[in-house]
Amino acid sequence: MFIDCINLLEVNIPSNVKIIDWRAFRNCDSITKIEIPSSVETIEDEAFGRMAGLRYVYIPSSVKKVGKDVFEGSPDLVIHCEDPTKKKGWSTQFARYVLNPIQWGSEK
Repeated sequence: MFIDCINLLEVNIPSNVKIIDWRAFRNCDSITKIEIPSSVETIEDEAFGRMAGLRYVYIPSSVKKVGKDVFEGSPDLVIHCEDPTKKKGWSTQFARYVLNPIQWGSEK
């Protein structure tokens, strides 16, 4: 867990990670970009919450479940999803405070 690591500039999530835990990167304000590896299947509630500096996230099609308020507090974020539409296992409120439209069907 990296909660409240405000000086953390970069995240390289290992390719063997399957779950990104609840509030794992909450309040890591200096991170601007996250590319989630294709090993990840679940992103739990508020995993990337309150990351004010976050501008870019890529979510691969391997992600089957996304919790509530995953990107809460990142108003300038642009979310790029490999899937063409939201999956059934994704919370309807996973990006409710993100102001930019989600980019469905995106490539890295």
